Amino acid sequence: MFKFLTASFLHVLAICLSLAGSVSHAQPLIIGGYQYPPFMDEKTKDGLYIQLMKSIQAHTKFEFKWVFYPYARLDHLFHQGKVHLEIGSSPAWNINKPTPGLFTDSFYAIEDVTVYASNQYQHIVGKNTKGSQSIGVVRGYQYPIFDQVLAQQAIKKVERSDEDELLQLLINERIHQVFINQQVFEYLRQQNPEYNQLTMGDVVGHYDVAIRVHPDHADLIPILNQAIKQLKVDGTIERLFKRNQQP
Repeated sequence: MFKFLTASFLHVLAICLSLAGSVSHAQPLIIGGYQYPPFMDEKTKDGLYIQLMKSIQAHTKFEFKWVFYPYARLDHLFHQGKVHLEIGSSPAWNINKPTPGLFTDSFYAIEDVTVYASNQYQHIVGKNTKGSQSIGVVRGYQYPIFDQVLAQQAIKKVERSDEDELLQLLINERIHQVFINQQVFEYLRQQNPEYNQLTMGDVVGHYDVAIRVHPDHADLIPILNQAIKQLKVDGTIERLFKRNQQP
């Protein structure tokens, strides 16, 4: 009788511990999104990162809820723990933030470039840059190789909430260049023929991107890593991002 009770008690205890381990993820995990097509589009609630997370959800059984904000606001909410995940981030962008976050394995690589109007372009890549160049960046974005230059005010940084606003400033000759993801620029140029007068210049950053995880949810990382690994092995990630690459 004692052995039976002991075995039953241990069985119940194991079930309770198992349930306790899943309590932290009983509620949807909040993913912070921002206007960043073709990766994330607030208007259509679709994009490459959103499709990626649908595939990850199918592998992990986690429930995800997307919320969209301007990037700087999203980053603040991540610091507060109100946003749990950010998709397509890099450790290099977050080193000096109050809550840098933790990172899964990378799933993709991106390049940031300069974009300019032909009558405004000046080569600016380098730490010895001087002059009155004005560079447009999305508010909250980080460009590590230019931190020193920007800190010395050798370049004037002009911030706006998204890439479209910056490209409009460029069209209207309010700034000299814009720092932008190459695929984002190519996508926006397809949507807006006015941007065909703009040209891509120097590469200002090459990054392996991953899922940024709030430290309160560190236990997600091994599970997310396993899902990313499976999606790489079965070709899902390659097919997803290849569809958006320019010929």
